[in-house]
Amino acid sequence: MDVVPVATAGLADRLWAFRFDEPDATATFLDRLANDNGWATVYAGRVVEEYRRFLWLVASSSELASPSPAVDRAWHLHLLDTRSYWDQLCPMVLGRPLHHEPSRGGPVERSRLQTAYARTVDRYRRAWGDPPGDIWTPPGHGRRPRLRVIDLGATVPIPRRLLALAGFAVLVGLAIVAKGAIIGCARALLVPSGLVFGGAMVNLAAGIVATAGFLRHRSRRGPRPLDARAATLDHYGQGFLVAGPDGAIDVAITELVVAGALFVRGRGLCRGAAPLRESTWLQQLVLRGVAEQPAGELSAQRPPAAAIREALEPELIEDGLIIPYRRRVLAVAVPLAGTGLMAALCTARAVASGGAPGWLLLYLPLFTLLAVLATTGTILRTVRGDAALERLRAAFPVPAPTSPAHADYAALVACFGAESLRASTLVELADLLAPRPPPSDSYGSGCGCGG
Repeated sequence: MDVVPVATAGLADRLWAFRFDEPDATATFLDRLANDNGWATVYAGRVVEEYRRFLWLVASSSELASPSPAVDRAWHLHLLDTRSYWDQLCPMVLGRPLHHEPSRGGPVERSRLQTAYARTVDRYRRAWGDPPGDIWTPPGHGRRPRLRVIDLGATVPIPRRLLALAGFAVLVGLAIVAKGAIIGCARALLVPSGLVFGGAMVNLAAGIVATAGFLRHRSRRGPRPLDARAATLDHYGQGFLVAGPDGAIDVAITELVVAGALFVRGRGLCRGAAPLRESTWLQQLVLRGVAEQPAGELSAQRPPAAAIREALEPELIEDGLIIPYRRRVLAVAVPLAGTGLMAALCTARAVASGGAPGWLLLYLPLFTLLAVLATTGTILRTVRGDAALERLRAAFPVPAPTSPAHADYAALVACFGAESLRASTLVELADLLAPRPPPSDSYGSGCGCGG
C-alpha cells in the first residue's frame, strides 16, 4: 500500500495510546485475534504490538510496505471493525487513509511484494533492531500460509505435528505386523533354486525400471495447456525453471556482479565498491551471505535453497510449470528403494548359498540402479514447463560474445543457465557459478632436475 507520509511528531504516542476496543467491550480485539487464529493470548498480544509498529512504518514513509503473515491477520481483523479503523485510526492517529491492497496474483506481483517485505523488515531493523523471528519471518524464508475459515463447531482441527505423530505410530504398527510376512516371503524366495531366484530378480528389476518411467511420466504431466502466463515470469522464476533454486540464486549473483556490488575473488564473492540504491529480496539474501562469509567459498555464501524454494516454487507449481517437490522426491525415492530391496535380497541369497555370488547377484542391482537414474534423470519441469522454457529461449535475443557487461546477462542466465556466460565477457563468473570438471587426462605441471 502507498500512503503519503504524515508528520511523525507524536505519531508513536498516538499509536500506542490508541485502543482497539470500546470501554464496555466483552470480547476484546486481543481475545478475538487469539481465538480466530488459535494463538495463545500472550502471542496474540505480541502480534498486536507488532501491528502498531507496522502502522508506524507505513505512516512514516511513502514506500510500499508489506506486513508479515501474523501482522496481516491482525490488520484483517481490525479492518472488520470499520468504525474503529476508518473513523478513529486513519483520521485521528495516522492522519491519512490506509487501504489494504491484496495481491493481484502472478510471479511478478509476488516478487514485488517480496521485495517490499524485505525493505519493510530492513526499515523495522533500523528503527527497533532485529524483529522477532516468530512474527516477522526473514525475507524469503518461512512457510507460505494457507488460510481457510472453518466451523469449529462441526470440525476439529488437528495440528500437522499431531497428524505426523499418529502417522508414524501407524507405520510402526504396520511394520511390526508385516515383519513376519516379510521374513516369510524372503525365506520362500531364498530357498528355491538359483534359476528361479534369478528369474524373480530379473522380473523385479524390470518392474523397478518400469515404475521409474511411469512415475516420471505421471509427475511431468501438466495440469493445463500452455498459455501466455508463462511469459510473465520474472528472471528469478525463469532461473528456477532452468535449474531450480540454484538457478534463481545465479541470476541474483549475476545482477549484483553486473551492477558492481559484487566481484569474483578466487572461489568466492566479495563486496564491490559500487553503491546499490535498490535491491530485491533475493539480492539481499545473497549480500547477507557474502557479508557473513566474506572470505568463504561460494558454497558457503549461497542462501539456503529451501528459502528460495519456499518463495518461488508455489507460483510455478500453480502455473503447472514445475513438479511439486514432494512428487519429485517420490518419483526418485520409490525406484531407489526398490533397487535397494533387490540389492538386499541378492546379498542375502549370496550369504545363504555359502558360495561365491554369481554375476547376476553382483551386477543386476548395479545395472538396475543405472537404468533407474537414466530413466528418472533430473526431474524438475513438467511438460508444460519444458514448452514454456523453449518459448522463452526462442524469444530471447542472445547478446554477442563481445558485448560489454550489462543487465541483459542476468536475463541470459535466467533463460540458459550460468553456463551461457562462457560466451560473454563474464567468463570468470561462469567458472565460479558453473565450474567444469578437470580433464581426465590432465597431469600435474612438469618439473626438471638439474644435474
